[in-house]
Amino acid sequence: MNRLCKNQFRFNLIKSHLNTLCNTYGVEFIEVNAAYSSIQGNFIHGSENTPDMVAASIEIARRAYHKFEKGWF
Repeated sequence: MNRLCKNQFRFNLIKSHLNTLCNTYGVEFIEVNAAYSSIQGNFIHGSENTPDMVAASIEIARRAYHKFEKGWF
């Protein structure tokens, strides 16, 4: 019951569906840690042209792009 209340079931359902779609269309599915992405995104990419959610998504995309580079973090 606690998992259903915290939406863990829906999260896993959406993640598995997204993974299936990525496999169908040949897109690589990469999971990244999204912790502090809005803070860092606003600090690095934030401006009047990029609101909070756009800056956070840019930061998450940057993390996924550089995830497998050796020595990046």
